[in-house]
Amino acid sequence: MVGNRFGTVFRWGLGDRHDPTTNRLSGVNHVISQTPWSTLSQLPLGNSGEKIHSLEELFQHYRNDQRAKFVIETRRVNGQLTQERELLQMVAKYGMQHRVYYESFVAPSLQLIRELNPSAKTMLLTNTKHIVTPEWIAQHPYITSFGTY
Repeated sequence: MVGNRFGTVFRWGLGDRHDPTTNRLSGVNHVISQTPWSTLSQLPLGNSGEKIHSLEELFQHYRNDQRAKFVIETRRVNGQLTQERELLQMVAKYGMQHRVYYESFVAPSLQLIRELNPSAKTMLLTNTKHIVTPEWIAQHPYITSFGTY
């Protein structure tokens, strides 16, 4: 990721697995993984004139709206778990611990999140090739739910 990971929530929401470019949402064709946040943050979303917001901006805006909940997907960055600690620090900074649900295809990411915050809600995303059995669930006690894609 380029720049501050939490200035790039857009990449988490889209990223290389969903939309590799900004074209669909902004009409401007930038490769997300190669574009600095300073550029991404200025792109319009459709015809609304709204700009892409960072995760910190979203937390600031919705801090006092208890109805607002967040689902954040974590991923490996260059094969490494690099975002979990800083992400949990930001969640705590804005008092969002009970309003965030973490999801990931990367089980070690969710395990680290639960080690750092045992009350965190986590969902392991699996693909349809993976069969979730009671034995498999028992091996993953840090997962609070499962989702198949």
